Amino acid sequence: MPGLLSGADALPPATMAVADAQAACAGVPLCYGISWTGPLNPAGPQQISFKSSTVAQGMTGNTLLRCGVQTPC
Repeated sequence: MPGLLSGADALPPATMAVADAQAACAGVPLCYGISWTGPLNPAGPQQISFKSSTVAQGMTGNTLLRCGVQTPC
């Protein structure tokens, strides 16, 4: 979804591939999604925020919610 997640960090921010960030978030119960300011399908690593919220701000960026957070897997 468009926008950046607000709220507390579930993990410290890190620079990594989006797929790696999704895997890292999936292993942390309070990590509900990842956000970054780059393109939706980036070719390289991005500065990722791991958030414990599902509320997106109106800022430019992209968010992927963890599977099962708002919809079934």
